[in-house]
Amino acid sequence: MCCFAEFIVKYVLFFTNLVFTLAGAALVGLGIAALVQFSGATDIIDGSVKLVPISIIVVGSFIFLIAFFGCCGAIKENCCMLTTYAIFMALLAAVKIWITVVVYKGLGNLDNLVTDWITGAFTEHPNEFNAIESAFECCGTIGAGTYLPGALPASCCAPTEAACVQGNAYPGCVSVVSQFLDDIGSGIGGVIITVIIVEVVAVLFGLCMAFASSKNKQQRAQYA
Repeated sequence: MCCFAEFIVKYVLFFTNLVFTLAGAALVGLGIAALVQFSGATDIIDGSVKLVPISIIVVGSFIFLIAFFGCCGAIKENCCMLTTYAIFMALLAAVKIWITVVVYKGLGNLDNLVTDWITGAFTEHPNEFNAIESAFECCGTIGAGTYLPGALPASCCAPTEAACVQGNAYPGCVSVVSQFLDDIGSGIGGVIITVIIVEVVAVLFGLCMAFASSKNKQQRAQYA
């Protein structure tokens, strides 16, 4: 590989990993946003639901660390670091392809899952359900009509309202939570698809850079 080509690959790989750091940070941000949103109703949220944002944060952090590893390997032109980086990136790409398929398949059943969860929480934990209403700014399962006339809790309306009545109540929690999760899922899917495309390029460049670095090292050893 000529010097100019090595220079191009080196810095494209470096700046590609800057993109990874941003993508990793974006995933961490989305995971934290979901975790904060759920934090107001931790007592009645299913354990598997809580694991979703935590998993997203872990994956995003891992991407961030691997990207930093790639930056160091590119700048130092270290064959071992670059090869290890390329292997990890290939594995991450495969994992994220699977995650993307799962996310988009899951979005198709999202409404039914949320309906079952919200309805079950409202029926089994009526007192704690106010935490969900406050966290998501929603009311009942389908709106104010979920409650008997005159029985709306304060959590069904904005704190600035003098009285909580059907006319100023929040929309139903099923629709609000479904939309929230749909937005989060779509955002995560979009980020992951973008990252996969960049990862394929990074793997190719990483291997090319590792090969060139190894070849240059052998040539220097011959002339030493």
